[in-house]
Amino acid sequence: MPPLLCPSPLILDQRFPRSERELGIAATSLGTLQELVESDSVMLLMTQALAETAEPFCWSQEGQGRLLWEIWRLVNQWLLQPHEGLVVLDVSCVGSSTPHPVPARCLNQGQVAAWARELGRVYARHRECCGRELPCVGVACALGFAGLGTDTYDNPDDMDCFPLVGAEDFQEQLADAFTWSTRPNVHGEPVRTSDAKKNVWLLGADLRGGEGSHREAVFQGARTWPIDDNYQHVPERHLRQLVPITRLELDVIKQVLIDGEFPPRICKLH
Repeated sequence: MPPLLCPSPLILDQRFPRSERELGIAATSLGTLQELVESDSVMLLMTQALAETAEPFCWSQEGQGRLLWEIWRLVNQWLLQPHEGLVVLDVSCVGSSTPHPVPARCLNQGQVAAWARELGRVYARHRECCGRELPCVGVACALGFAGLGTDTYDNPDDMDCFPLVGAEDFQEQLADAFTWSTRPNVHGEPVRTSDAKKNVWLLGADLRGGEGSHREAVFQGARTWPIDDNYQHVPERHLRQLVPITRLELDVIKQVLIDGEFPPRICKLH
């Protein structure tokens, strides 16, 4: 399951004239984010206030019409319109918060102060929901997603903040932003062997015949999991063997094998 990325001000805020280089960086970054969303590697995070920052555009930049239209197309498609790769977070009920540090490249530009205040609210919500565990939200650095090396924050007081990430390092710095919502009683439900044979493919396995009543589920990397028709229900100790193979929690595995579908995913910040 993917982490969440919130675009930096250089990507979001085009309400004032930017240099041709900055516009090129914004367009390239948005294109990279699009590819990552389409491959289910990341999801994008916005709030109502951030959307209001992204909507106004400065069109009076001579000779930059084509580049501005491309930026507007990407911003509108991926940050302002609903789609499966976008999470819109309501932080209106967040109490006290501190403005979030700003990437050094974005200082004193446009709506950067408003961006910092809103990211501060998002960070407070993250701390409330996730504590100090590995963050599931990162700030998408415009430079880092344009292949120019990741920027640093202007953060002289060393405030706690989201990681500022690029295309090459976001996966190692961010955790999954979603958790599986399994039904409360699934932990105690037995898994019928017939259901396990029918549904194990959902966990990424091919079911292959063995000798007599024995079958094998073969996973990527040639890891195998035996299924024995002599048991009406799959023994609990056998089910636990699937945890390191699939990297899923036992309750998720059981619900998939019983129901023939994955449980819904819930964003940790909701």
